[in-house]
Amino acid sequence: MGIQYRQLTEADRLSIESMLLAGHTQRSVSRALGFSPSTISREVRRADTLDLPRYHAHLGQRIRGVRRKTAGQLRRKLD
Repeated sequence: MGIQYRQLTEADRLSIESMLLAGHTQRSVSRALGFSPSTISREVRRADTLDLPRYHAHLGQRIRGVRRKTAGQLRRKLD
């Protein structure tokens, strides 16, 4: 059937935030949530744009919304 992908939800992001605050590693968070370690790493890195001292789930969700909204706009402008 192939690889099936699923995107992080707001609940997943809240779980990431709480687990990281509790002292879990990104790798243990990925195992607990069933995502690839690289998915968690990219999520934390994307939300680190404001140089805040820790990961914030609501900021990650807002960034996701902006990226989703602007996806493909450059391609459409070039066509």
